[in-house]
Amino acid sequence: MFSELRKDLDERNALGLLRQRRMLQSPQSPHITVDGKSYLSFCSNDYLGLANHPKLIAALQHGAEQHGVGAGAAHLVSGHGTMHHQLENELAAFVGKPAALLFSTGYMANLGVVQALVGKGDTVFADKFNHASLNDAMQLSRATVKRYRHNDLSHLEKSLKETNNALSDRGEQGEMQGAAQQATRHTAVVGEERASTRHSSSPAQQVGRGVGRKLVITDAVFSMDGDLAPLPELLALCERHDAWLLIDDAHGFGVLGEQGRGSLSHFGLDRESGNPSERDEMQGAAQRATTHTGLGGEEQASTRHGRSPAQQGFERIICMATLGKAAGVFGAFVAAEQVVIDTLVNHARSYIYTTATPPPLASALLESLRQIESGDGLRGHLQRLIAHLRNGLRDLPWKLMPSATAIQPMLIGDNHDALRLSDRLRERGIWVAAIRPPTVPQGTARLRITLSAAHSMADVTRLIETLHEHAQE
Repeated sequence: MFSELRKDLDERNALGLLRQRRMLQSPQSPHITVDGKSYLSFCSNDYLGLANHPKLIAALQHGAEQHGVGAGAAHLVSGHGTMHHQLENELAAFVGKPAALLFSTGYMANLGVVQALVGKGDTVFADKFNHASLNDAMQLSRATVKRYRHNDLSHLEKSLKETNNALSDRGEQGEMQGAAQQATRHTAVVGEERASTRHSSSPAQQVGRGVGRKLVITDAVFSMDGDLAPLPELLALCERHDAWLLIDDAHGFGVLGEQGRGSLSHFGLDRESGNPSERDEMQGAAQRATTHTGLGGEEQASTRHGRSPAQQGFERIICMATLGKAAGVFGAFVAAEQVVIDTLVNHARSYIYTTATPPPLASALLESLRQIESGDGLRGHLQRLIAHLRNGLRDLPWKLMPSATAIQPMLIGDNHDALRLSDRLRERGIWVAAIRPPTVPQGTARLRITLSAAHSMADVTRLIETLHEHAQE
């Protein structure tokens, strides 16, 4: 039994796929100590540099003094405290949704949402580059899974149409079955007929929940590629085909959008997005994009009631974001319509059957929200760092993948080559993680360079110069 485990590990090592941990011995920052050695780090998701912010530390300490360390119970027993509730309210308002619900991690949030909203008889449509937590969630939900090519709207629309046709056929079969049962009942006495009618199921119940729910799930910022999902166009498709849209904004929250409100704000999909002129500009852009992607039939319908396509169907959006990346602390939340949140409270097993997060974390996150909201200077600096990096690495044999976010992947290709380059950088005191399959597709191993507002221009220049030196060896 153990020999089989060892054989598997040896095989992974031979393929350059063995994962190992290293021990961080300092607070999270661009300059860290690992295994006793100092490094300049470019592999953290601490995008705004808040993980070691003195105001968050003070808020955490004060929260512990006021509310203790542990929650002691699940939210639905006695673990839901005033700080949790306040944080949920403020998070909902921050992203422009009616309600929000805290989860322990983004992984648990995605598991909870997908399994609570869809099941057998329903269909999930998923981008092939989605995070592993979304992939696991859809597989465990027992719903039918249809994966579409990365950011390929035509492929997604084709799958939605095929599902609609199949569900329509299934609904017709259910109606015929119901009609046949009703005809059979007419042969019984009237009293028996009435009794059987009271206890019979509707055609929709006989074939499942209605004709099947549809849920489109996508990363907003793809964690290993750094590119963005076309959220306005995805929402237009969901409107057209009556589907929910679940957005994983783990890498957009705090970084993108007005005041760091995330990808919904970035694309003008939040309820209060933009001034009138900005909304008009976004409406024109969304209409052009819709026409370009072959959704011209929806273009006129999407402007009904005076709402822009960017805001049409806002209620369909379910937004998950994590609180351990740009927010600098720990946890996750789901923001949605109140009825969706109530459903999660009653059906999301990863919420119901786990202890609530420590109240002091909620105290720290409330301070983090204030830092995010006032952090335009941090986000501006981060954008300048991104531009500096991309400009400095243009002439290397290893190409940066297209990305305008803090995630800047450098495509290497071979697993061993990616590991070697990562090791050579580490020998020079620079830490950049090598990402290999199955996290990314075969043949696309890469260095995942991540930038933080806590980096300086000099830090990024050092990375650029070191990579150029290695390229000339």
